Amino acid sequence: GEMELTPAVYAHLLTSLMALANGKVAVVLEGGYYPKSLAEASAMTLRALLADPCPGIGSLGPPSKSMQDSILNVIYLHRTHWKSLRHQNLYNPHESPEEDDEERHMPSLIYHHTESTKPTTYPTRNAYPVSSTSFLHYVSINLNNIIASTKLWKPEHKVCLVYDAKMMDHKNYEDKNHLEQPARISSIYKMLEDFGILKRLHILKSRHCTIEELQYAHNKLHIMEMSSLNKMNVKQLIEKKDIYHSVYFHQDTFKAACLAAGCLLEVVDSVMKGESASGVAVVRPPGHHADIDDPCGFCIFNSVSIAARHAIKVYGLQRVLIVDWDIHHGNGTQEIFFEDSNVLYMSIHRFDRGEFFPHTGDGAATLVGRGQGEGFTVNIPWNKGNMGNAEYVAAFCQVILPIAYQYDPELVLVSAGFDAAVADPLGGCKVTPEAFGHMTSWLSPLANGRLVLSLEGGYNINSISYSMAMCTKALLGDPLPRLAEGMAPCPSAIESISETVTAHRNYWTTLQSRNKLLPAENVLNEEKKRNVSNISPTSSSSSQSIQTSSFGQKNEANDMCNLQLLKELTLTEAHNGAPVDSDENKSNDGKKEQTPTLQPSTSSISAGEDSGQNNRPTLREFLSDNLQALVNEEMFAIVPLKTCPHLPLIQPVPECGIDVKSSCTVCSDTKENWICLICYTVQCGRYINEHMLLHNADSGHPLTLSFSDLSVWCYSCQAYVDNQALYRAKNAAHLSKFGTELVWSYDLHVDLH
Repeated sequence: GEMELTPAVYAHLLTSLMALANGKVAVVLEGGYYPKSLAEASAMTLRALLADPCPGIGSLGPPSKSMQDSILNVIYLHRTHWKSLRHQNLYNPHESPEEDDEERHMPSLIYHHTESTKPTTYPTRNAYPVSSTSFLHYVSINLNNIIASTKLWKPEHKVCLVYDAKMMDHKNYEDKNHLEQPARISSIYKMLEDFGILKRLHILKSRHCTIEELQYAHNKLHIMEMSSLNKMNVKQLIEKKDIYHSVYFHQDTFKAACLAAGCLLEVVDSVMKGESASGVAVVRPPGHHADIDDPCGFCIFNSVSIAARHAIKVYGLQRVLIVDWDIHHGNGTQEIFFEDSNVLYMSIHRFDRGEFFPHTGDGAATLVGRGQGEGFTVNIPWNKGNMGNAEYVAAFCQVILPIAYQYDPELVLVSAGFDAAVADPLGGCKVTPEAFGHMTSWLSPLANGRLVLSLEGGYNINSISYSMAMCTKALLGDPLPRLAEGMAPCPSAIESISETVTAHRNYWTTLQSRNKLLPAENVLNEEKKRNVSNISPTSSSSSQSIQTSSFGQKNEANDMCNLQLLKELTLTEAHNGAPVDSDENKSNDGKKEQTPTLQPSTSSISAGEDSGQNNRPTLREFLSDNLQALVNEEMFAIVPLKTCPHLPLIQPVPECGIDVKSSCTVCSDTKENWICLICYTVQCGRYINEHMLLHNADSGHPLTLSFSDLSVWCYSCQAYVDNQALYRAKNAAHLSKFGTELVWSYDLHVDLH
């Protein structure tokens, strides 16, 4: 093979796969022809199957240029079929770059084999090169060094856990039903017990954090203020809370907060001493909003920050990774480590452009750290609610894991808030408990398996209990429930991830190829002629499987930004707006799940039909009424290209005009026909006998007009087009179909600012 994979990497690859298919993974030996490396790689694979901690593989840089090109080629060819691959923005290969630093990828298929070099016989003896003795000696020495430096460990306990009911003494005097209630931790503990998980864990003794340890993250004044709470009466405590942002106090608040931080330190100690492989801290009050000076957002002391500094000071660690998946931005944790390169802070949170709690701009993607800590603060800010499994999977695959593998942490701490979970009263998102388990499993190969979860937010008792149970099962190596099929992140999430990649690509080389643009049209022309299916998401032989699958959905050239554009769309009052046919919503509803929208529409709408009816909504009214459905992708709208490099190819309309009742010239079908705007031949669409598709492949004529809805499709651009150059052909078809002139709509001003 002549590759340079170390044996340990197979453990990482396999561990990432084991969360799939309910853990049903079978490893079958295939190739591998150097016995020593084969044996070592097989041993690492077996360790992964046994859920032993993965050995470290060092800091990873970017893939080679050749591999980056190969990956982008695969994404380009498969993004039509898999919406989860549509992260790259698109470019028009016929236009110059809009920005000087714009990076483009041009796909290519390089194949050196020719029929003349094809052998007629295949020898089975003496057919492979024989390595020299010196080369084998060099390989053996390198492999021995790799084996010697690989740190294998298997602690006595797989997972440790700490819990103390005394943390429930912190409660709200005014509101007994406050969201941050004592039952949050007791319900988690009970579910772990009911599920039979608790008896499999190493239970640690709780302890209080010392004043010296609190100073790892907080100044003396803040600590003194909190320590004085036990001397105040109820009235004073209620008055004091108004000084701060979204907190409440109890006479036992200081004790409970010290207990929460101290318990987490116990878990870190157990993991760092090799007693336990990983750990869980079921603690409260939460901590990630508490900054150096003040409590904030239900948080008193920042337990995770204290734990990170504890690991650095006591165990000499140089690289601690904090992953914060609480729905709220951990502004306190970010502040504490903003100038510190020993801690990489990565947060996935709801931001809503600064309008979501804690209502600051600190959670923006552009906040990357300062001084020595520049590049070590990574924010992935969601700008709307309703984010779910697909968005979090994308964030992990596109940002969290690539950066984490380059950082090569020695310890991973998770601020495990579960307020992004389904039915949480604050988060407004829909992550399932099993998804948190999957995220835990993806982090577990890092840092030799030294992974510690500490409870932060989460205010639906059932959701947080199930979620923490799933995370604990993941640490134990138990099979996890499958995530729903057909997941794909929404455009808003893709935009947020892209912003983060752009902000950090100069700090983390593993991100450098992730914002490269891909061509909007099919540029693999020779391959297209060999295989017509490359023009369209499906050929006739495969269309059925895609039609009935939730995977194959729209693939417009502007697919990544359509919903965002619609969200910002405003129309001037010119001509009282354009009418929208009442059948449009009905037609699109049926098509979203049944057919991929790469192929032109087959609805029966005319923009000018019955324009005099006053009871129909204007486009502005229609978009306003259905805006949330558009944003949530419960429905979609197609935004055609305003221009196309192939428009000059259009030929004049024949003197006889266009007859929309014409049958296909090949099969004589009349159900769904298209007319070529270059040669004006009429042929049927993809869902009949795809003769127009074949006509494009044979003739290269790209532009075709639908008799069904008068839309124009460009096969080369893989997009709908609407330009005034198309008016004559569309008007001729409109006259044939409706007997009236098509309303000229190209003076309508559309503001996309």
